[in-house]
Order: sequence, then structure tokens, then C-alpha cells
Amino acid sequence: MFKKSLLTLALAAAATNVMAASVIISGGAGTIANPEAYTMSSEGSANDTAVDPGGVSFDLDTAEAANYVGLQSVTIDITGATLTPATSGVIALTGNASDDVSAYTVTYPTTTQAVFTFTTPAGDNNDAGVDGLTLAGTPQLDITGLVLEYAASAVGSTVSYTITTRSDVGGALIETASAVILESVTQFSTATSNFGLVGLIDVNDGRLNFVDDSSSETATVTISSASADLLNAVPVATPVEVTLNGQFSFLDTDADGAVDAGFTLSGTNATDLTSTVVTGVAAGAPASFTVATDGTIVLKDQAYDYVATLEYNTASAGASTSSYSSAASLGSWALNGSSFTVPYMPFGPNTFPILSVTHEGTVAGAIFVEYMLEGKATATTLDMNGLMVQPGITDLRAVVMDAIAADVLADSGDTFGKVSVDITINAPEDQISAFAGFKVKHPTTLSESRVAIGTFGANGDLKLTDN
Repeated sequence: MFKKSLLTLALAAAATNVMAASVIISGGAGTIANPEAYTMSSEGSANDTAVDPGGVSFDLDTAEAANYVGLQSVTIDITGATLTPATSGVIALTGNASDDVSAYTVTYPTTTQAVFTFTTPAGDNNDAGVDGLTLAGTPQLDITGLVLEYAASAVGSTVSYTITTRSDVGGALIETASAVILESVTQFSTATSNFGLVGLIDVNDGRLNFVDDSSSETATVTISSASADLLNAVPVATPVEVTLNGQFSFLDTDADGAVDAGFTLSGTNATDLTSTVVTGVAAGAPASFTVATDGTIVLKDQAYDYVATLEYNTASAGASTSSYSSAASLGSWALNGSSFTVPYMPFGPNTFPILSVTHEGTVAGAIFVEYMLEGKATATTLDMNGLMVQPGITDLRAVVMDAIAADVLADSGDTFGKVSVDITINAPEDQISAFAGFKVKHPTTLSESRVAIGTFGANGDLKLTDN
């Protein structure tokens, strides 16, 4: 029967953001219709020095209607950027407010400030400012045309506006508010889903197949382009290169440096078979890796990881190509094995544990140990440092029981009590058996007595099950 493991990496570029119509700064207690700032691609803006964030609206507080009758000026103070010579500020009144605010002058006292000063419209009562401004509904002042010098394109850097309105009565403050109106974001991101490279190799089947006898496994890596509002980077025609790292030498049984005939390893393989790479994949297309055997060779328990790169051009015309890169784990293939629990083992100054395991097979298996102390509700993993149980008889007293005692002593200073021990060995169940017991030495006569706890494993005959 032909057995295979299929490792698939699918990469896609997807736009997820839509350009905001306007950033709204709330000047009062009203609801903000669109509080989000504009986003700018950190990657795409790398070679740009100016950006026009578009419209920013100031949400006027209708509770200040009486004061807005004499609106005289609107000041915008900028943090995180400066005005460019291309700036040509424009202000307009929208919503259910009414009056003519088209008569104004705009000045730029500094490169971080714009001031709109209203002049007397024709037909009013010749008062200074905008006479008779009426607020109703959701009145807003819309500001456009402020072109910004924004060199700090690092992810997370921001630009803020503070908008202040003043009255024609001595320039008295009407209201003020601040908000972030522009934020630099990373345009590209990588996510993994369908995390499938977690196969459990069946040691009871000679490590030739997986426990569930599946013929394929799939993992998906997605490079997404969360399109920003401004200055987006543009992926080039064939931007994606994906390298899958792992130990694939098990596909080369004749040790000639190449995958054996009848077996499969997709991509361009490294000469030492520790990686394979697929190149020239268009954004949105899958980069697939297939590893296939005929079910007669031992599968390698190992961890997998990937490295993916995406080439793109910045927003500026003629800009040089750059690249986005990501790397992460894609899971691992592990071994199942023989598991058994020694439910009871006393330990103390006059107690000497006995624990040995017999491995009747021919392939060494890694050992994994967890223990639970008397009075505890959770198990603790004992670090076995990659210990392999070799065929034959192995004494586990020192490496397991003494290590547990030392572990407990280092943690609490108390080694008196009882412990339950769970042991897994990556070897077939019918090849593993174990014996557990303990000796007790009398503190004064030094005489010894031996107690058998039981034999364990598929070949064992469990004793003292009530303990």
C-alpha cells in the first residue's frame, strides 16, 4: 500500500481595509461616526516624504451653539509631521449647520500649525466672525488640503491633529479636541492555519505510518496584504519564495544524496536533504510541498519550520524592490509509544525505590516522565534530557526516582510522601514491560524489607491496583 505525507503551504495576498471617507475628531459629546485614523503602509511609504491624509472633520458640540454664533477662527496644531509647501488648506461646514463660512483666510504661523480666520460675509450684521452660525443635527467642519511631511514611516508612528475653535469675543476658546489622524501600519502579515504537521508516527507499525493511517497532512501559510489607506506597496509579479526546513534524508535510503526513485519531495531540494524550496509563486497562489514514501521506510520524527519571502515595490514610482520575510514553526511529527502508570511510590530518607524497564525490541525509544505528588492536583514534567531507552534492561531508579526527589527538594525542601509516575517510551507496547518496588531500611537495626508494587506495560501484570 502506497503511503504518503502531503505537506501543503498555501500563500495568499488579500486586501482587507477600505479607505476611510474622513477621520472625525469629536469636539463634543456627540457620537463619532468614524473614529479610525487613516492608515499608511510602512513598507509602501519607505521612499516617500509627503502624504495627503485627506479629509479630517471636527465634530462640533451643539451644546456650544450659542458660542458658535460668533465663530472667528479654527486652528489645527500638528504633532508627528510638518506642513509641506504643497499645502493649500480648505475648510467647509457640513451636517445640519447653516451659514456661509466660505469667506476666510488661511495662514501658517509655523510648519506645524494652520489657522483659518473667518471674515465678515456679505449681508451679515457687520460683526467680526461668522454671524448667526446655527448648529443642528451633526454639524462638522471639514478640513482638507494639508499635505504633510511624514518621514517617520516606522510601524506604529502616528500623526495627530489638535483642533481649536475660538470666538470673535476676544478670541475666547469655544472648544478643542485631539485625535490621531494617521498611523503607519505594516501592510504585510503572515498567519498559519489548518496547522496539520502534527502527525503521530505509529511505533507499533514500525514507525512506517501514522497512527490514524492518514495519507496526507496539510498546513497553510497565508501572506496577507492588509491594504492601507495611503501609499500601498505593490507585490511584484512572482513575489513568493517558500523554504520548508526539515530532515528529509529518510527519503534517501541508498545515501546517494538524492531522493530515491518512487519517493517524492517537491521543490528544489538541498543537497543534504535538510530543506526544499519553491520559488516564483505568484501572490495568492499556493506553494505546495509533497513528501511521499511507499510505506516501507521509517518516518523521521522531527520539527518543521518555514521561511517565506514576498517581494514588492514601494509606492513611489521607480522605487527599488524590497521584500517582506517571515519564519515560524509548522509543527512536528512525533512518536506514540508504550505508556504505563506506577500509581504509588513512597519516597523518604529510609525508602529506596526500585524501577526498571525491559525493552524487548531492537530500536531505542525516547522516554517521557510526568509525576504527581501526594496532595497535588496537577502533574509535573520531569526533564529527561532526551534519554533513550535502549533494548535490554534499563535501571530507571537514578534517572527517574532520584531525579524526582531532587526536583521536589529543590522546589519545596520536602521529599517525604508518595508519588505517582506516568512513563511513556517511544517503542511498541508489546516490547515494553517494567517492574516497580521499594526497599525500606529500619532506622536503627538497618534491616531491610522489600515491597513489590507491580509489573507494568503490555507484558506486565499490574499489582496493588488499589494503591
